[in-house]
Amino acid sequence: VAASISAMCQYSIQGLDEEAQNLGTTVGTWFMEDRNVNDWNKSAAAEQQQGGNHEDNKKEDLALLDATLEEMAYLCQVISRYSTFHSTTIIPHLQEQSSS
Repeated sequence: VAASISAMCQYSIQGLDEEAQNLGTTVGTWFMEDRNVNDWNKSAAAEQQQGGNHEDNKKEDLALLDATLEEMAYLCQVISRYSTFHSTTIIPHLQEQSSS
């Protein structure tokens, strides 16, 4: 019975970990699309090729960019915390289960 419960727990942990990884990827994709990050990258590259004329930037654009960077920093912190949880909790648990 104990071996069956242990196997079910291991299976559940692996499934939750995979779903968390998928969720992180999906949220990152949504963020890139919702914030038009690729458009900003193209715009910045074009501006740099033209000599970097920053006088045309509007204050609203800079405020939006600042808010986007803050949101991105928050998402990075969440991912970092999950990564720490993963490396200190999930991986040792899985290693312990596989050695038993």
